[in-house]
Amino acid sequence: MHALKGEYMEKKTMKALFMEGALNIFCDDTEIPEPYPGEARIKVMATGVCGGELKMYLGHRDPKEPIPAGMAKGPHIPGHEYAGIVDKVGEGVTNVKVGDRVAIYPTKYCGECAECKEGKYNLCNLRKVPKPGDGHSQGGHAEYACFRSQNLIPLKDSVTFVQGAMIEPLAVSMHAANRAGDLEGKNVAIMGMGSLGFFLLECLKLKGVKNIVAIDVVESKIEKALEHGATHGFNSTEENVAQKIRDAAGPIDAVFECVMIQKTLDTSLKIVRDGGSIVACGLGAYEVTFVWRQLIDHEINIIPSITYTTEMHDCAELLAEGKLDIDYIASVFPLEYGPQAFKDMEKDGPYIKIVFIPPHGDEQQ
Repeated sequence: MHALKGEYMEKKTMKALFMEGALNIFCDDTEIPEPYPGEARIKVMATGVCGGELKMYLGHRDPKEPIPAGMAKGPHIPGHEYAGIVDKVGEGVTNVKVGDRVAIYPTKYCGECAECKEGKYNLCNLRKVPKPGDGHSQGGHAEYACFRSQNLIPLKDSVTFVQGAMIEPLAVSMHAANRAGDLEGKNVAIMGMGSLGFFLLECLKLKGVKNIVAIDVVESKIEKALEHGATHGFNSTEENVAQKIRDAAGPIDAVFECVMIQKTLDTSLKIVRDGGSIVACGLGAYEVTFVWRQLIDHEINIIPSITYTTEMHDCAELLAEGKLDIDYIASVFPLEYGPQAFKDMEKDGPYIKIVFIPPHGDEQQ
């Protein structure tokens, strides 16, 4: 059994996934955590796998973000996309109570800077997603997890826990869709049908767009996109794909670049119409290049998009109202399958979005 550092007093144990270095993830028992003042303990009912966790598992890291000390030492529990039931509250917590259904808003920000006061919490210089190993913090790939109570989003009974575990990545896509501005009656393209692309597909369907072009290199993903609302689908490796897209769907007003590697950006620049926009939301490469004069001559707008502001709350409401269809995006497995699921993803496995269910999680979905 792996005991984590911290003031955990109970002797009861729980199942959790532990990550310890590249290609090393395993399921083991550990002590159930106690909430610190201002925290609530969540009985985790569903927990999603973030693309960043896969990169960490593969040994890849964002060059601007060195590995936190807590991650470099010993095993830690990953996971920041989770939903469940408040099981216990720490000292001073009044905004939630035991029994509340909640999802985790994992981003912390100062609330005092100019960006925060403008509602641009995603641009706060102190913004961070607490990493497993930062202090006593551990992630949600476990039966129980503790988090700051102010970061809990209420879930109505009509929202399943699996949906709740996907609200955070869904909000990333909703923010990107919002950054594009008014899309009513316009033609849009999604470059890359991973989870970001599929969540975007659902968000764009609410925006009143005319055509949605799904672009990927995997035919099964293109087919799935067509089954769920895309009006056109193309393999980006096709010859003259940009011209084929324009012929089929008309001038493309906005391309959502959900991959952002050099090759996909080059294709996106060919696809977008003069005066159109590329919404840059993919994190595939840390650096890409383009011809500045091309943007000027064709007045192409590059619109960066990072995380979200209020969109997690918005998405929780839209799910409660039945206005978003995201269930098909998830591949759901028991938590104990975690090591094999990550191994499956080593070679870009067949999943779009993985959600784990802890041993007690099938009690009420």
